[in-house]
Amino acid sequence: MATNIASTTAHDRRRGRVHDLRHVARVVGKVTALNVRARMEYRADFAVSVLFGIIWQTSTLMFASVLLTRFKGGLGNFPATGVLLIIGMRLLSHGLYVLIYSNLAWLPRLVDEGRVDGYFLRPLPVFTQLLLSQFNVNAIGDIAVGGSSLGVALTLVHVHWNVAKALYMAAAVIGGLLVEAALQLMLACLLLRSPGSRVLGSWVDELMSTFGNYPLSILPRVVQALFTFLLPLAFVAYFPVEVILGIAPKHGVMSLVVHWSPLIGGLLFIVAHRVWVYSLRHYTTAGG
Repeated sequence: MATNIASTTAHDRRRGRVHDLRHVARVVGKVTALNVRARMEYRADFAVSVLFGIIWQTSTLMFASVLLTRFKGGLGNFPATGVLLIIGMRLLSHGLYVLIYSNLAWLPRLVDEGRVDGYFLRPLPVFTQLLLSQFNVNAIGDIAVGGSSLGVALTLVHVHWNVAKALYMAAAVIGGLLVEAALQLMLACLLLRSPGSRVLGSWVDELMSTFGNYPLSILPRVVQALFTFLLPLAFVAYFPVEVILGIAPKHGVMSLVVHWSPLIGGLLFIVAHRVWVYSLRHYTTAGG
């Protein structure tokens, strides 16, 4: 009898969790649709925002094309097509980050204005409300350029593709998205306590945009170590492309780190979200 009761209770809990997830998914879908519809009320602004995203990311491609034209043999131990694959994966990961998590950048303003307080009074989690607060139209342009760049790279790179490599690349793109989201979420935790530190988010974004599109092997070893263990930029596209091209380390600890790099983003995001939950518990309003 006790076993049957425990089994029924566990089943009810699972059903409850599934029901909650479905409810949140419906709310997310409806709010996102309303945000998109609201942005499309101003069609010129919508079009300009999409165009701005395209132009911004295209400028990265233009600089890279000039660089690769100058160094036709590639950069470091990467062929030119391998560099283009890094660029495509990094831009697509960034575009997905902008689509889902870019509202984290608005947190300093919300804290300054005391608007975060209202999020605690609503039934949805604060994190979900923050992500749904507005729709970033620039993401459409970012994803378009990133997807196009990756598509071109895939047609040019000399790789024997199979299902395993295709799945690995997809996991790497999602992992790169989560690495950037984890970094910005950790900074958001700091912003809850110190809104004046908002410049750090722009600084991290600038570093990732500047160095994330090229093989880190062209940098000094000290800088490579910093971009691996302090600011984990190497896990966004550099390490995964090494694996795809077959030039990753074959032995040692770094071989394991490189080959399992798509998982790092998920692990970092889990840690960052736990820190976020802890930070919310100790959040105090701007007025004390």
